[in-house]
Amino acid sequence: MKKRKIKKRYIIIAFLILTILCAALPPTRSCLIMSIYSSIENSKSVMHENNFKIDIPSNKEWYPFVITFNPINFGVWSKTDADMSIMYNFAKFDLKTMSSEILDPESEKNSTFYGAYALSQQDGFFGFKDGEINMDEIALTFKYDYRLLVLRDIGCDLPFFEVDDFEIENNVEFLEEGGWIKIDAVLKTNSMIHNYKEFHTNYIQYGRPKYTVNEDFPEIDMYGRLYAKAFEEYNCTVIFYVMSPSLDTIENCDRQLLQKSTIETID
Repeated sequence: MKKRKIKKRYIIIAFLILTILCAALPPTRSCLIMSIYSSIENSKSVMHENNFKIDIPSNKEWYPFVITFNPINFGVWSKTDADMSIMYNFAKFDLKTMSSEILDPESEKNSTFYGAYALSQQDGFFGFKDGEINMDEIALTFKYDYRLLVLRDIGCDLPFFEVDDFEIENNVEFLEEGGWIKIDAVLKTNSMIHNYKEFHTNYIQYGRPKYTVNEDFPEIDMYGRLYAKAFEEYNCTVIFYVMSPSLDTIENCDRQLLQKSTIETID
């Protein structure tokens, strides 16, 4: 009986040691922290407040799950009264560098995100005016997100983001439903590639950059694809998106992940 108790104690101790060691590894630590944080944010998101949910899949090429975040000052910054929730995902961790490939200058998924925005406002629908798409307003979501929440929060002091060109296709079928607006855009912005200098909070989710590069946050051409629709039943605008320096990544992410997403009403 005593031997069994001792054996059980050793198993518990070994499990605790293993748990601590795993939590110390950047990929595991990132997943633990971000899963809890995302769950909390999702419970007070635009989607939750308006009785619907968005499910966006992931796969082995990407971080294990899509994260939810609710910026508190988007409406003030954009000079609209819109509340916004951001759902996003990025490239998987490289187990050699213990950081996400989003920071790898050799990866086609560097500086790449996919996900969705949900926006609600008191009057009308964000991104639409008189039933037509308002590209200037739509662009604000990406400018705010990538410039301020991504680039600035990893140490880019002068981030910029401009829509260089775009093409709009109306009444597209997406998620087995018509009425979506599809936009393909060419963007001018900064890459996320940079040398490590000091800790930034966003390294908790991405890991630290482990590569030496000649220039921090160089200017690049980026491509974006989005699907936007105003949902009267939720009083919200929903925008699915992928943005990347790689056109192949845009196409693959659209086909494999965005097209397999769902929007459902919740009680």
